[in-house]
Amino acid sequence: MRFLSHSIRRGCSLLCGVSLLSSAAFALPQTGEQIKTSNKKEQYLIVLSDVASSAIQNKNQTQAIAEQQADFIKSLKKEFADISLASQRRVLGNTLTVNLTAEQAELVSSMPGVQHVHATTGLVPLPKPMTIKQTLTAVEQSQVVDSDLGRGVSVAIISTGIDYTHQLLGGEGTVEAYEKAWKYADVPFDGFPTSVVTKGLDFFGERVSYAAYHDFNPIDSAYDPNGESGSRGTALASIIHQLAPSAELWAAKVYRASKVGANVVPYQPTVDIVAQALEWALDPDGDGDTSDKADIILLDISGFGPGYYSNQDVWIGDYARLGVNIQKAATLGSVVIVPQGSGEQLSHYATPIQAVAPAAISVGTTQSIEDDSAIYMSSTSLHGPVRGDIDAIKPDLVDSTDAVQVALVGTGSEQVSASDAVFAAAKVAAAAAVVKSENSALTGQEVKAILMNSANSNVLNRDGSEQAEVTHSGAGKLQQAEALKNTAVAFSLPDGQPSLHLGNLDIADNETRTVTEQVYVKNLTDKAITYDLSITQKTGGPSHAALTWQLPSSVTVEAHRAMTFPVSVTIDGALLEKWPLVDAKDYTLKNWRATELDGDLHLTASNDESLSAMHLPWLLRARPATSIQAHYDTYQEYYGSVFLNEPGDNPLGESLFEDFFAREQAFENTSATDATFTVLPTVGRKTEISEAANGAKSSMIIENLASAVVPEEQCESKQKLSLGLTFHSKQDLAFRTYFDRSDMNGTIEFFIFRESFLEMYPDTAAGTLLNYASNADLLLYGFIDIDEQNVPTAYYVDASIAADPSNPSANLKQSSLPIRFVTDSRGLLVDYCTDELIREDLPAEEFDRNLGYFVRTVRDQIPSTGDAPLLFNPVNMGPKVVTISYDWFGNQIESISNEANYVKLSKAPGAQAVENYHSEMTLAPGEQAYLTAMHDGYCDYRAVCGKGFVLFSNNADYHMWSRTKLSDQSGAIAKPSAGQQFDVFESAQAGDLVGQIQLESINFFNIGPGEAGDIFGTYQFYLANPLIDDSLALMPDGRILVNNPASLNAETNSEYVLSVFGQMRDNNVIMSSTTDITVNVSSLNINAPVLVDSANTQLQSSAGEALNIAINALFTDADSDTLLFSSNNLPAGLTLSDDGVLAGSVSSAASYDFTISVSDSRHQTSQDFTLVVTQEAEQSTHKSSGSTGLFILLMMALWVYFKRAQRTAVFGIKE
Repeated sequence: MRFLSHSIRRGCSLLCGVSLLSSAAFALPQTGEQIKTSNKKEQYLIVLSDVASSAIQNKNQTQAIAEQQADFIKSLKKEFADISLASQRRVLGNTLTVNLTAEQAELVSSMPGVQHVHATTGLVPLPKPMTIKQTLTAVEQSQVVDSDLGRGVSVAIISTGIDYTHQLLGGEGTVEAYEKAWKYADVPFDGFPTSVVTKGLDFFGERVSYAAYHDFNPIDSAYDPNGESGSRGTALASIIHQLAPSAELWAAKVYRASKVGANVVPYQPTVDIVAQALEWALDPDGDGDTSDKADIILLDISGFGPGYYSNQDVWIGDYARLGVNIQKAATLGSVVIVPQGSGEQLSHYATPIQAVAPAAISVGTTQSIEDDSAIYMSSTSLHGPVRGDIDAIKPDLVDSTDAVQVALVGTGSEQVSASDAVFAAAKVAAAAAVVKSENSALTGQEVKAILMNSANSNVLNRDGSEQAEVTHSGAGKLQQAEALKNTAVAFSLPDGQPSLHLGNLDIADNETRTVTEQVYVKNLTDKAITYDLSITQKTGGPSHAALTWQLPSSVTVEAHRAMTFPVSVTIDGALLEKWPLVDAKDYTLKNWRATELDGDLHLTASNDESLSAMHLPWLLRARPATSIQAHYDTYQEYYGSVFLNEPGDNPLGESLFEDFFAREQAFENTSATDATFTVLPTVGRKTEISEAANGAKSSMIIENLASAVVPEEQCESKQKLSLGLTFHSKQDLAFRTYFDRSDMNGTIEFFIFRESFLEMYPDTAAGTLLNYASNADLLLYGFIDIDEQNVPTAYYVDASIAADPSNPSANLKQSSLPIRFVTDSRGLLVDYCTDELIREDLPAEEFDRNLGYFVRTVRDQIPSTGDAPLLFNPVNMGPKVVTISYDWFGNQIESISNEANYVKLSKAPGAQAVENYHSEMTLAPGEQAYLTAMHDGYCDYRAVCGKGFVLFSNNADYHMWSRTKLSDQSGAIAKPSAGQQFDVFESAQAGDLVGQIQLESINFFNIGPGEAGDIFGTYQFYLANPLIDDSLALMPDGRILVNNPASLNAETNSEYVLSVFGQMRDNNVIMSSTTDITVNVSSLNINAPVLVDSANTQLQSSAGEALNIAINALFTDADSDTLLFSSNNLPAGLTLSDDGVLAGSVSSAASYDFTISVSDSRHQTSQDFTLVVTQEAEQSTHKSSGSTGLFILLMMALWVYFKRAQRTAVFGIKE
């Protein structure tokens, strides 16, 4: 049995907070058979069923879980005498962690009450935190705070432990006291607890060299002054104690720093140890009742990243389970606070695994500049948001990392000036304790909202040139004083986040899309509060011209009540800016910033200026969608000279095959911006998600694999090997979703086996071949990983370089070509120059062979591990299959079936020179390209030869898979596109074009109207059902025209639905499926005239007085139509003009009733008026010579105008 001749472990620790999982970076994995035969014990997570285990707060239910677990442990010990229990949980889940062999684990999985069992990576520690920067200084007078702050609130600090002997933290304050406590570090100590540190547990004791050991003495270690595994917890405790002096501190020790001889050996916690500490913080007495949980939980841990969070996946792995456990803790009511993490990154979506939980508070860092009051983001604070199938903004808050005075472990009373990224989280924890202490009735969710609603959002980016984006600064810098003045809370529903993530959207240029969020506001005071609402945008981002906001101008929240209001934004796809992230070389902070529309929703109390204003940050990532329209009228077929029995005229076809058959058809870029398209032949396709991958649907589940050797000017060889993948769901980054595959390198692995090796092991499963393959047997072993700047990069092993045990990565190289991935998409393109892969034992000719493809992600593979690799020749664009048969005389006959699926793009149709065909082409909006698919003319199944092709967009989340056959399962010809809508006005004239019906097809190639359709007959459109009247007409070529405009009436029929299908005129058997096309009828006159105020119908005059009253000022029409006035019962002496002026005089004093009709040509309104005529002239109100009546009518007209303007201002806010 042979293995790859390198076995390299890559310690990918990038920087604190974002670290890649140290893994066997270039070693091939063990097979299932090897694992089964291994007697080595590993940790396995056993999930028990039958008893609900989420959000447990019922003692009886929890007791049932405890009894179930006790019975199960007895069964385990009976079955396996040497069983050892590592941990068990009842609050965070009904689970046990047990040390088992693989064979034992398989038996356990079939035991009653077991939901599932999987191997954990729980014994692999989390990354190191950054070291504390500290200097020994004279202790300065700390800021004086109220000693009562934080009273009644408990803060659990999950860190390195706490030096509870220190004077600052309620201890004896002597070196001797600390030395005694450390000497007995693994047993209860008389000096613990103290008045400050009131509870504690050590989850990682010093007794064994490397094993989790519980004891009741959480003393911090003085051996590690850098703070990797000691000193940090004490520093955090002293910060919180100085800011919230009366808060109770709980110490959960999950690190250890032991001394072995003269050396200090630091250890970081495992995921399992952190889970145990969280469980204790939620249920310190272990009775299953979480009412005694810590109010605040501060987690001082670093995690792998970029992290990933899913609400849907169940097969998530242990590192992802860390985020799930943190989320559970937060939803149980504790305020959970975590550091956002630190590292120099060029990419967003860098939030590490400990910070992805949506309900927790993730804290980034700011920096101060001397003599400058502005707030600047730290250059090392990691960007959000969160990767996964949720929309969550991270970080939530930021605060400074300026040096503060902290207790120095083991000194009794000494303090040092120190700084660290996690200190910002400690300040937020202290503020949360103070807020909770002031109002104990607040939930954890409300405390988070108060802190975020009151933060200072005016934070600048690292160089101060612009405001920091929301994905860097969250809601802004913590303002504890403002938080204490906050009299309400506001967050979005249903996720409960004090921020608005409006989605990652691809929007077509002819599309407007509206996104609506519900905002919940709760009034905590004894009086009603009215909030004025407004939207602002951050500076430095893309233009907001595409956005139009709709929200109330103000809302009123009654005392001690809550209400919700909608916030909507409409995005005009035609106004979106071009997406700057096309491939990995574009991954710069400037380009990432250009993808994020962001700002704040402000709530300002208008009826009480003393009340604190609130805000919620908002984020929207929207880009122009890529769309195409296939032009089925351009379809053509071409045949080679052998088939036609005459000279051919197609240089590409003649250069590829002895005989050929080709299809050609144009498509148009119907996007609003330039779009680059890549076409590659399909190697393999998986239409359904396998049962094994069903529990990780949001992960990289492969749909299509495509590949070819194509020209590339950037390569020395002028050729590259392209690999294209599409996934069943969108991926934020081209990076692994879960970290539990220690047998894998990077995110996606590519194995391409050489033909000579496959011939040695015919029909052998890909998983088995991995056990036999050496470097020489592979044309490519490559993988995708992120580099030190968080940029996805393609790597490969250069097999021409001998393995060097002293330098394990000596034969690892980066591809010279960037990965093509636009973020938030389902398509990925990876390229390797062929000269990078060519070596002495692998000449260029080796690419023109039947190679074996096997590709895998952390949750999927193509083909399945148990199936043989996919045979494919990337030069030929399809395999050449050799078949052996025998004739009647026993003679062997060798036949070759060339299953090439040669696909290319060109600017023009018909026979083109070979150099005019390309695999990649950029099209301007409205520009066309022609896609040609060629096959060997002798292919056994010429009509469906090969596995099709994938057309990728390099600019957006668009790809199309298609067979190269003509027609698809929806019909033998193209069908009318679904969802088409057209508009027509009532005023349209006969013969006006309402719309042109477009066609679609699941397959790219199909038949439609035009000259191409004449190959098979004439394509025509037909109605499946008659229209309800004769207003419209469908023409055979798909045009919808106005037929009888007199029948168009929006009031009686505002919508026509045309059920349309296509059919070949000369063959009524060849027809498409039916599609509904909608035509909306609109009117410029849809509203009737309305009287402004009924009080204006009472008129007065005096006998003989000349009247000139503008009746037209008393009516309004929302459509601004011309109004026509009339009356048939006016008092004698009066006239009413058509434009609404009442004139004349009445000679006799009396009360006169009459009716005026107002018409807009469609609607008519009749209104009764009364004219009271008196003898005294001075009693007249409406006079032609006086100004009072005219002034009143003028004021009414102005009132109507301003009401319209006000309505527009409130409901049509335009950014």
